[in-house]
Amino acid sequence: MNKEEFKEVYELIKKRTNNFTCLNKEILDENPQYLLVIRFALGLSQLEFSKLLDTTNKQWVRHFEAGRQGFKISKMYEKALDLINGLFKENKIVSFERSLFLWQRAKAARSKFFLSEIEPKYKIKKISLMNLEDFEKYFTYLKKETKDFTNFDYKILMDTPQFISIFRIILGLSTRSIGKLFNENSRTIRTHEYAEYKLMPETANKYMFMFHKLFLEKRLINNVDYSIIIKNFKRLSHYDELEEEILQILKSRSLDFKLHYNININDKDFNFDFFIFKNKKPYMAIEVTKLFSNGKETTTRIRTSIRISYLDHRFQHLKKVYPEIKTVILIKTSKEQEELTNRIAKKEILNTDFCLINGDINNIL
Repeated sequence: MNKEEFKEVYELIKKRTNNFTCLNKEILDENPQYLLVIRFALGLSQLEFSKLLDTTNKQWVRHFEAGRQGFKISKMYEKALDLINGLFKENKIVSFERSLFLWQRAKAARSKFFLSEIEPKYKIKKISLMNLEDFEKYFTYLKKETKDFTNFDYKILMDTPQFISIFRIILGLSTRSIGKLFNENSRTIRTHEYAEYKLMPETANKYMFMFHKLFLEKRLINNVDYSIIIKNFKRLSHYDELEEEILQILKSRSLDFKLHYNININDKDFNFDFFIFKNKKPYMAIEVTKLFSNGKETTTRIRTSIRISYLDHRFQHLKKVYPEIKTVILIKTSKEQEELTNRIAKKEILNTDFCLINGDINNIL
């Protein structure tokens, strides 16, 4: 951010706070980095502001201004708002020239501050919610931005942090593996992939440098084998060919449904493969599973029994909330295993309305 841009943000905040008289929470919710300019308007460093908050640890201020995950629910947030409004009331605002001087002196602030919340250039789903069609689209986006994986400009990640997940899939690496290579916690990698908070330039630069290095080591520069990438996607994501088949059937019938739908029941989260609505009300829940034999009948019987009873028990919880909902277990298995699976299902099922073993979902929709 240059001098003119700083002045633009300063005047914006001055106007929205009614000439530095009242700071509403909504302003910082919109962009927590506005706190940085407000500090300078009050003539305060991070440490000085921290001391006024009765803490000698300036990390909270630094993390808040960086828009770190969870800043909106921080216990210190309300205290900071009260402090700022109190200082406004006492007319502690310094001159613009002094604010500008403080900003110019703070090199890190100049390099990190964004004028506004950064909207990703491309909207990319979490890996767990992607289907094959989604991934193919996102892969094409990244291929275009990197000029067929020859240009590794860190600004690509700045514009769309979720591309980290696409790079990771191309390389065939889990969040844990990429975290070890980047010397980062896997949780940190996921928060960037989910765009839960902004990716700072130095972090984007670090990540892109590592991606470039890995592409060189694996000889992937302008040489990405798409057939291998698809295998990586199926291995690292929750992609399931049977789920994809059901997904396409539901889409073709123009049904109102959600994929991997979460419901909280008695303070416990349940995720269902497909959740269909009729007239905006829950109508049907579908669980999809594949059961194939490993050659040992006893082991197969035990595993099949455990899996079916587990899915059926989940429906028991669901029916407590939605007694009229239709529940379906769709099982894909071998022809040789059909009879055994059918016998086990009849024995284990109590809360499932339809159990289709190698059956056609169209018959019950």
